[in-house]
Order: sequence, then C-alpha cells, then structure tokens
Amino acid sequence: MAKKTYMLQLCLNTSEKGFSDRLIHIVEKHLCNSNFNVNSFSSLMQMSRTQLHRKLKKNTGLSTTAFIRQHRIVLAQLILSSSSLPISKVSLIVGFKDPSYFSQCFKNITGIRPSKYREASKNGQL
Repeated sequence: MAKKTYMLQLCLNTSEKGFSDRLIHIVEKHLCNSNFNVNSFSSLMQMSRTQLHRKLKKNTGLSTTAFIRQHRIVLAQLILSSSSLPISKVSLIVGFKDPSYFSQCFKNITGIRPSKYREASKNGQL
C-alpha cells in the first residue's frame, strides 16, 4: 500500500493538543486493522469508552464509531483515486471486513459509490 499521506483534521483548542496528537497517532497506526474498534481505540487512548465518546463528540461532532468509519473512508478515497485495486481489496485495506458494507458506508459518507468515485477522480471531476 502507498504511504499514508493524509492527515486527520480536528478542531481542538490548544489545551487539548496532546489529546489530538495521541488521537491522530493511534488512528493512523490502527485504521487499517479490521479489529480496531471503539473498545480498542478507548483502551489505546487510556480512556473509558464514554469519556472518549464525549470528547470526540464535543470536538468533532462525531461518535467514536463514526469518527473511525469516516477516517477509513478518507483513506479509501485516497487509495481509489490513486490505484486500480479492486474495490473489494480497498475495503479490506482500510479495515472493512465486508465489501458491501464498505460500499454502503462509502456512499453514505461521500454521497457516491466507490466505483463512481474512482471514475470521477480519474476524469478530474472531483
């Protein structure tokens, strides 16, 4: 897989800089692992699930699950626009076990199916 060149964007105040740095480091390191979930995320952040959820919700507007899912889709967008790997392979690379669930999540977040996204990115329509 190509080197990760994306950066997770957070709107956090400066007093939470350590939190955002740890959050980004952990998510980038474990995002492609299909077993990376809310439990493992909160454990790695050394926070309770509830505490992590509240902090993420306050700062990003997303639940912990939605935060992980959204960043998997961002990575998938990068891979789809820069490779010709089959969509099922891309879904596995970004941590989805089920390619059809990946396609559903991709469309819910981006408004377009992964195959159409790839076409649009190759045609310079994005």
